[in-house]
Amino acid sequence: MDFNEFQDFHVVTRKPDAPNKYDQYVIKGDEFATVVNIQKLVHIEPVNTYEIYVCNPETGEGGWEIKHVMSTNKLIKYFPNFDCIITRNDSPYDRCESFLDWDSYLYS
Repeated sequence: MDFNEFQDFHVVTRKPDAPNKYDQYVIKGDEFATVVNIQKLVHIEPVNTYEIYVCNPETGEGGWEIKHVMSTNKLIKYFPNFDCIITRNDSPYDRCESFLDWDSYLYS
């Protein structure tokens, strides 16, 4: 994995006082070595921006609405009413809503 200042990473670590609880945060790749306690690391994955379709929450119809989301390859499919990915890394961060919810992945 390339850790540089141009890529953000979603990092999940175990809480020191509760082994079944997690902290999660986004860091720049060049900050990884100074911020993350490797012994508590559970997950690390690059953060991307996605243009996705979501399903209609009432009917389940696919392709209902387009959303711009900042997430990871593992987490994006747990976005509420996710249908499919249209593009990746074509949306600017300031237009995206954040979806970096490790619990949605862990407890799905």
